[in-house]
Amino acid sequence: MRRVLVMAGALLLAAGSAHAQSARTPSRPARAPSGRVRLVVNGGAQVAPGSFGQQFTLTRNVEAAPVTTDLSLATGGVFEAGVRLRVHRRLSIGVVGFIASSTASGTLDAKLPHPFYFNRPRDVTGDLTGLAHKERGVHVELAVPLRVSARDELILLGGPSYFTVEQALVTDLTYADSYPYDTATLGDTTSTVAKKNGAGFHVGVELPRQVSRSARVALLGRYARGTVTLSAASGNESEVHAGGVQVGVGLRFAF
Repeated sequence: MRRVLVMAGALLLAAGSAHAQSARTPSRPARAPSGRVRLVVNGGAQVAPGSFGQQFTLTRNVEAAPVTTDLSLATGGVFEAGVRLRVHRRLSIGVVGFIASSTASGTLDAKLPHPFYFNRPRDVTGDLTGLAHKERGVHVELAVPLRVSARDELILLGGPSYFTVEQALVTDLTYADSYPYDTATLGDTTSTVAKKNGAGFHVGVELPRQVSRSARVALLGRYARGTVTLSAASGNESEVHAGGVQVGVGLRFAF
């Protein structure tokens, strides 16, 4: 009986010691997902996208009629979606597709030949509105995170960009005049959509905030730039800048 009591006491002491040890060292929490792959979705606006113009020549009354347009792009919407892959603790590589749309407006100036006299052009001016502008393409991102606090980081972005630009350009015009035909007024204009691909670059900054184990929201600022030469017709070309200053918000999902 004494031997049994001694063994029981030893077992109780061992169990108590094990319980105290487990209380002092709680179990390790489950490891968070590595988040090497992130789904990126952004929406926002492209502000101050730039301006461009046209210079071409029509033929009226058997003389040349030079036409000039001066156009500016309005603020438009931008949507982006893509993925990023973390290849190092301080570097991720991403591919983000984008689409943007806007309109161009401005003025048109033309010098229309007189129907009775040579070398006596009549100045015609007018406003242009609603010339459709679209951009789509891909940003190849190098993303470098910088820790700014215990919860927050700042991500620097940059890399090459590839653009496809579509822009409605003026190709013809109508006008009204009456005897003695010394003046004329602008009527309607005809336009066609010109399309061209081109390369460029982008730089940006992102401020993400963790909202769940695998999701973040982010504020995004980006400057993208590219240049394409669009041709509406022979002798009617225009150099158009793609991109601009972009601001928006986004979601990040880690896998």
